[in-house]
Amino acid sequence: MADIFDFFNNLFKDDSFGDEKIPDDNDKNFNKTEENGEDGDSKWKKEVWKSLDGKSTFSRFTSESKMPAGTKRVANKKDLEKLLHQAVKEQDFEQAAKLRDQIKNLNNA
Repeated sequence: MADIFDFFNNLFKDDSFGDEKIPDDNDKNFNKTEENGEDGDSKWKKEVWKSLDGKSTFSRFTSESKMPAGTKRVANKKDLEKLLHQAVKEQDFEQAAKLRDQIKNLNNA
């Protein structure tokens, strides 16, 4: 089962949107600002490029998990249940058992 985060990372890999492309960091026609921070278990960075004439603005927001590689984060019980049904459908009963246990833990919390 493909990881949704990998899908979106690959979808926007080239930093373009339609015919527009985010300027290079050293583009003299744009001023670039950066803001960095951390929330819970992720680090984030917001980058904004504004044209010198003020007519164009590009922004990019990236987030990187501080969790160990291979660790999957699930938003809620509903997402876990969807993954459980998919694991059963694919006959991945080991994964299904792990997901079942995670759902039980959420119910007991």
